[in-house]
Amino acid sequence: MRIVTRPDFDGVVCAALLRDALRLPGPVVWLEPDEVGASPPRVRPGDVLANLPWHPACSLWFDHHATHRVEPPPPGLFRLSPSAARNVFDYFAGRFSRDHAALVAWADRIDAAELSCEEILHPERCLPLWVSLTVSAERPRREDYWDHLARLLGEGGVAAAAEDPRVRAACREVLAGMRAYEARLRACTRQVGPVAVSDFRPHPETPPGNRYLVYCLYPEATASLRIRWADEGRTHVTLHLGHSIVNRGCPVHAGRLLARFGGGGHRGAASVRLPAGRAEEAIAAVLAALAGAEGAAASPAAGR
Repeated sequence: MRIVTRPDFDGVVCAALLRDALRLPGPVVWLEPDEVGASPPRVRPGDVLANLPWHPACSLWFDHHATHRVEPPPPGLFRLSPSAARNVFDYFAGRFSRDHAALVAWADRIDAAELSCEEILHPERCLPLWVSLTVSAERPRREDYWDHLARLLGEGGVAAAAEDPRVRAACREVLAGMRAYEARLRACTRQVGPVAVSDFRPHPETPPGNRYLVYCLYPEATASLRIRWADEGRTHVTLHLGHSIVNRGCPVHAGRLLARFGGGGHRGAASVRLPAGRAEEAIAAVLAALAGAEGAAASPAAGR
């Protein structure tokens, strides 16, 4: 039995909880959503899958993304909730060696983007958010660090993890890169109707940064579309679509919109990985759908 989850903060917390509840000390398998159905198979019979789309080989499945729903529900817990970690926490209630309630509450808040501009602009003043920013699919793959952080969080929570030298170094790295990321973000972002579009493809590397920063810099936008190369060979492009956490009210379900192109996610945040040749058509379609929905919502007839 292996733990298979996604390399984001919610996934790391899922790994911490599953290790404790199931007493699984081995390394975690870290996958992106589009890798779950890859050939040859990355998911094996008996695996515990969390924060990822369901795979028929897994023995237990925990997720909360609206577009990943499976009927009838397989073993585990699928439920629309602020985080996948919340579903793991509730399913295994009474089986943990320590109280993880505070850790899961932060996973809920961070994954649901219930954050203020003050916290976004100064993550060093919000320790759980600061630690969470050291884990991102947009940073170089660091499986050993993700495993290390999951173990620390499971054993002592965020405060204990933040005392670890490797975690402290990763936090300092995030903070040091924030100004460079802000400069790159401003250079690569334009507002198209209600959407702040950040296209990082002209740059071979993008400094790591806070994905919520765009909403503080472009408060008039109700959504953001982030575009980046998905691989070093530039054969695929990843689109990240999100609702603003500053100017709330985007009427489009982000997960369902990107599901049209093979992606998925929540109402407020979703992603899709596309062959480079399909990217421009998809970007245009996404922007048109967002502009059309905003226009319909703002029309007098929409309120009748």
